[in-house]
Amino acid sequence: MKRILYICPNGYLGGAERFVLDASYGHIKHGEFEPHILFFSAGRAQEMAAELGIEHTILKNGFRLSRPLTLLRAVKEVRQFLKRQNFKIYNATMPYAHIVGGLASLGLPIMRTWYQHGPVGGLLDQIASFFKVDQIYFNSEWTRRRHYQTALFASTGHEDSLVPYGIRKSQADSTRVSEIRLEQSRGSETIYLLAAGRICPWKGYETLLKAIDGIRRSSVKLEKNIRLMIVGDVGRESDRAYKDSLIDFVEKNKLSEIVSFLGQKQDLFNYFKASDIFIHCSSSPEPFGLVVAEAMVQRTFVVGSNQGGTSDVLVDEVNGLAFNPVSERSLSNLQNRLESALKLFHNDKAHFDDLRNKGFQTVEENFNVPRMTTQLEGLFNKLI
Repeated sequence: MKRILYICPNGYLGGAERFVLDASYGHIKHGEFEPHILFFSAGRAQEMAAELGIEHTILKNGFRLSRPLTLLRAVKEVRQFLKRQNFKIYNATMPYAHIVGGLASLGLPIMRTWYQHGPVGGLLDQIASFFKVDQIYFNSEWTRRRHYQTALFASTGHEDSLVPYGIRKSQADSTRVSEIRLEQSRGSETIYLLAAGRICPWKGYETLLKAIDGIRRSSVKLEKNIRLMIVGDVGRESDRAYKDSLIDFVEKNKLSEIVSFLGQKQDLFNYFKASDIFIHCSSSPEPFGLVVAEAMVQRTFVVGSNQGGTSDVLVDEVNGLAFNPVSERSLSNLQNRLESALKLFHNDKAHFDDLRNKGFQTVEENFNVPRMTTQLEGLFNKLI
């Protein structure tokens, strides 16, 4: 059995950690490689690895890059682990996993690969670009362009490949879906809207709330039964004031009957399934439209960004409705497309259903785990 080590930056569950879990799951179910995950800390992602039966190790020596002694201690532990386990190849996700892996493997006969998940262009990406890599993979064309635009040392001595994310489908629980809809109901004709993700300024929640307020003021018919669920919470305390400002906006504009802040949910897939329309409104381009694809795989209609990696998944009027969230007219753009989606739901359900079903087909055909597994293993085999 061939072995692959995934060096995972965190134990908590974010997009990069989800890739590591889904890629590892793909090897077990569809491939020939035996995955092992090295987590830098414990958390929900590490718990899910145990639930999925994925072999994993948790780094004993926690570290911060800003504290050189803790970093050196962690690098020493990782180096000893690499020697002991005798891996021939590893994949690092996120730049500081690549930095630690690069330092720990100096002089060792191991092939180094890096999955550039994004965001791209920060200081850690620039530092990571100095470390040797045999292959580098990108989750979207946008991520690839941004990497080479911002890397301080964009070596051409390695191969690079686009490896679209494979979405691992979670089967929604029909009982739980019914409970969510009942809890959020405004009557038998309720249209359930969902926005999900970390609550921070660049996710564009304030624009969404203003668009909902605009719809309420301009169209009683459209507003009457809509319910917006916001699933997610702040990731760091510095974002707390932003969330408080959103809650204050809802209260001041009497939107409490329409908007619910639900906090973090482990069963987000059930909320996708319970929703009629998912709204993605990040004010900065996303490296990849993960939540958009996850909504589509549950056959939820999507209104989302046409910028960044999201445009690889969502195409306006083909499998959903898209708008430009980074222009000066971002608010009117979003309000217009959301009103269009609501009108389709009311007046042309057949077309509404056709778009959301095409969204499902897009993900099913292009962003599936078996396809991602085949591509990754083909690239790994070229190295070993």
